[in-house]
Amino acid sequence: MMKMFPRQRSPVASATSAIDFLQRHEGAAGLLPAAQRLLKLRRDLLALMPAALRGLCEVSGFDDETVMLQVSSAGAAAKLRQTLPRIRDGLIDRGWKVNAIRMRVQPRTSSGISTTWKSPSTTAIPGGALDAFSALNSKLEHPALKSAVERLIRRRRAG
Repeated sequence: MMKMFPRQRSPVASATSAIDFLQRHEGAAGLLPAAQRLLKLRRDLLALMPAALRGLCEVSGFDDETVMLQVSSAGAAAKLRQTLPRIRDGLIDRGWKVNAIRMRVQPRTSSGISTTWKSPSTTAIPGGALDAFSALNSKLEHPALKSAVERLIRRRRAG
């Protein structure tokens, strides 16, 4: 039986691995050296890191002689911060040109997907609520609170 629309394999499906995909496709070929460099940095970093902290952080970048790490909690970041001088010296001994190691706490959920906090500026406040804030503001007597509510109203109406 002849199919009307033969199923075509996508380039990603035919690639046996991410590296194979990067080697085959011209547009992605520029990513291969950067990806391999980050993987080597990750391997060296994990070898220098205390075993208890290895699963709590990931390399998120390496730019301008600065290693960027994502750490899963503030507690892990505090413990890791104590070992950073030794880790940096170890990376230098392994041939990496590292001047700094920066960390960013990025909590993970139980599913392993990191959670991100939405800034209040991305949360819309309906016009009716802004009018209610204006009415409330006219009745406020505390100067700091009054100033904060005025600032909230002004920013939300402008944005």
